[in-house]
Amino acid sequence: MVNYTSLGGVAVLLLITLATIGFLLVARRRVDALYLAVGFAGGWLCSNALKIWTARPRPDVVTHLVPVGDASFPSGHAMVSAATYLTLATVAVRFLRSPAQKAYVFLVAVALICTIGISRIYLGVHFPTDVLFGWCAGSVWSFACWLTFRRFLPQFV
Repeated sequence: MVNYTSLGGVAVLLLITLATIGFLLVARRRVDALYLAVGFAGGWLCSNALKIWTARPRPDVVTHLVPVGDASFPSGHAMVSAATYLTLATVAVRFLRSPAQKAYVFLVAVALICTIGISRIYLGVHFPTDVLFGWCAGSVWSFACWLTFRRFLPQFV
């Protein structure tokens, strides 16, 4: 579970995001690169702002199996991984034609997001509501970015 949780950590998400942005820039897909940057950065900023605003303490029912230092609500791993992996999936499907391939990309993203969130509860560092809200908020952020880019940047469609 520690390994699964690390897939939703900021270091891993930032590395994946920067590598993908680099690829998109080399491929001259500047709008997609901007979209991915906004999806990741906005999700991370919203997560941190909500943590500061709510300041909910971590659960103390069981011993934490990984070190934590900030507030519990929302789960940053759940929220930022949802925002990032869903945004990555929407970028990836723009390169694909087959509906089956597109569905597969989204299924992998959702499975990864769910695994990361469940690992946070298993490790004793979040209440289930922290993770559920993180999933919802990260998904809403990713969808809002997608809608905004579709609406205001015709080349994004």
